[in-house]
Amino acid sequence: MKNPWIVIAVIVVVLFGGSIWYSLNVEKTYNDGVTVAAHIKGGADAKVILTEYSDFQCPACGEFDTVQWPEVYDKLVATGKVRWVYKDWPIDGAHRFARLAMHAA
Repeated sequence: MKNPWIVIAVIVVVLFGGSIWYSLNVEKTYNDGVTVAAHIKGGADAKVILTEYSDFQCPACGEFDTVQWPEVYDKLVATGKVRWVYKDWPIDGAHRFARLAMHAA
């Protein structure tokens, strides 16, 4: 074998081509059944719409979720009287990983 660069070039092309082919097939396979849906609960014809803006690292948001939210949900949202809309609102200046958590969720 006089020129080893030809063998190295073929190996590189096969590796890159194989990785691109694999990534395209994995994307189709593992995204089956994944749907992007709005975070909305409650009656579609409810006259009252409660919009919650929340940050995944915010202590006050976490407190609302554990203490007050079950009561609100049981009395109003589950009965269809209120429509609840959740929106991510990361506070970048105060919470370092809030935007990353929003994208991960």
